[in-house]
Amino acid sequence: MIRCIAVDDNAHDLGIVGDYIAKIPFLELLRTFDNAFHAIEFIDREKVDLIFTDVEMPVLTGLEFLGSLRNKPYSIIISEQEQYAVDAFNLDAVDYLRKPLSFERFLKAVNKVREQIRLHTQVRAPEQGETQDRGFIFIKSDYKTIRINTDDILFIEGLKDYVKLHIVDKPVLSLLSLRTLEQGLSPERFVRVHRSYIVALNKIDIIEKSRIKIGQHSITISDMYRDAFLKKIQLLK
Repeated sequence: MIRCIAVDDNAHDLGIVGDYIAKIPFLELLRTFDNAFHAIEFIDREKVDLIFTDVEMPVLTGLEFLGSLRNKPYSIIISEQEQYAVDAFNLDAVDYLRKPLSFERFLKAVNKVREQIRLHTQVRAPEQGETQDRGFIFIKSDYKTIRINTDDILFIEGLKDYVKLHIVDKPVLSLLSLRTLEQGLSPERFVRVHRSYIVALNKIDIIEKSRIKIGQHSITISDMYRDAFLKKIQLLK
């Protein structure tokens, strides 16, 4: 079961989301909220796997709400507007739905979450007491499960529903999210520098103002991740 909550200040729209959740056997609706502050308090107390949230809410928007969370559950963002889509995916939202919601589109979005959770069991973060860097990960690609030595990874590129692992021999494509893959990698060796890129620190050749060079590859450092990246490499004074 995927444990979820829904947040929307519009009671009618919140009711539609609740009705759709009730139709899907693998979803469990824990609570609904008409404001994000109460949702934050709930997430601090309870295990939540998935958040459905509207964007346009007073005081704290859905994007601000997700950005404030330390340990983000999976999220599906809902809005009447297209303009927030880029910001939504910058926050690692699994999908972005437009109102009025159709059940078909809603089901497609939650199936993406279900698949990412399933894949997360293959590329998992280390448990408490387990060594942080196992030296390898298993990736499902082309109906096969491949062992990849993490020392062979140059960088990882997000391509919508897929990731492309650029490794020493040849790239590998997998139906994963960057977020899921990031959780299975050592934070001492890999760092997110852009919503679409994770790089291996020991493979960086050159760092420019807003770009990284790894061999012949040039990778953008986005404003959102720059400070954390610079701290990681001890360049930020």
